[in-house]
Amino acid sequence: MKDETKGLLLTLAKAYARIDYTDDDDALLPLLIEATVQSQEELIPGFDADNMTARQRLLAIMTVKNLYDNREKYGTAQDRLRGAASSLLLSEMYEDKEATASV
Repeated sequence: MKDETKGLLLTLAKAYARIDYTDDDDALLPLLIEATVQSQEELIPGFDADNMTARQRLLAIMTVKNLYDNREKYGTAQDRLRGAASSLLLSEMYEDKEATASV
């Protein structure tokens, strides 16, 4: 993943998670982003981290926020977000297959 992509995802994740301070989690957030992108690479056919769709970027920052916010918590809010993220992920995983099947 290019540094430009990492920087964009970091900026988006901080904005989405409403993280206003700059230095406190600068080591943690890139790790969460990297792990999220690795998961997307494994699960989404043809995934290109440097050329993500808007839905893929949203899925990435939603996942990072979920991982960040729930480092020590468990509960129903996490389950709801997990469901929303799963829905987006499934859409990405099967989008190419449906287009190919209809041709």
